[in-house]
Amino acid sequence: MRILNNNITNIATLYEHPAFVRNSMLSGHINDKWKSTTNTDTITLTVSSGEAVSFFGTNATSIAIYQGAVAAPNLLTTEFDTVRGMGWANYLTPEVGSHTINIVLSCGAGTFLEMGELAAGNITTFVDPKYGMAESFGSDHVAVKLPSGGWYTKKRNSPRAFTVQLDLERDSDFYGFMRDFYYQNGPSPITFRMNDTLTNLDWLIYGIIPEDPGGSHDNFSHSVVSFKIYENL
Repeated sequence: MRILNNNITNIATLYEHPAFVRNSMLSGHINDKWKSTTNTDTITLTVSSGEAVSFFGTNATSIAIYQGAVAAPNLLTTEFDTVRGMGWANYLTPEVGSHTINIVLSCGAGTFLEMGELAAGNITTFVDPKYGMAESFGSDHVAVKLPSGGWYTKKRNSPRAFTVQLDLERDSDFYGFMRDFYYQNGPSPITFRMNDTLTNLDWLIYGIIPEDPGGSHDNFSHSVVSFKIYENL
């Protein structure tokens, strides 16, 4: 499992709709979106240090991410789910100092380009979750039974939810997760690449840990940490 820390210090675009400003891409909510005033634009990120980029909530049909200037040698290989509007790109080489990332996007003619949430920064890696990880929806739908016997229903968002257990080496990774990561980050939204073995984007989620994780020290050198992740729409 990979956790992408967000080290973006500045974000710029060529265009900006006055009602959907570019800082919305750092608001922590996928549905709080930036919109351009055209169907093509370039997003330029200033990042203090980094290894990867993630993005969520875009209507782009084409995306090209460059580590530095927009030039062929700097083009990153991008995993892109156009249906769900999200993706991931690893850097060509890690950056230890301030640098720029350029994201060139386009969508269908007659529509405004939009982006929900962006992250770029360093990766913290842990083992993949144990088998038996649960996945569900944190449904916000309304379903109320009426006196007539029928139902009033209203569809709302269905954020994904995971229940996770990690079997970690206690002296390094267990405390690395509990103290170095969670104690510092808390419930703040962050990008999780849930499985480092499977590459499909079903395991990519921008979410929060809404409750403090807990651990059990059942073995001599390893401990199991348990926590939940909710997608932060």
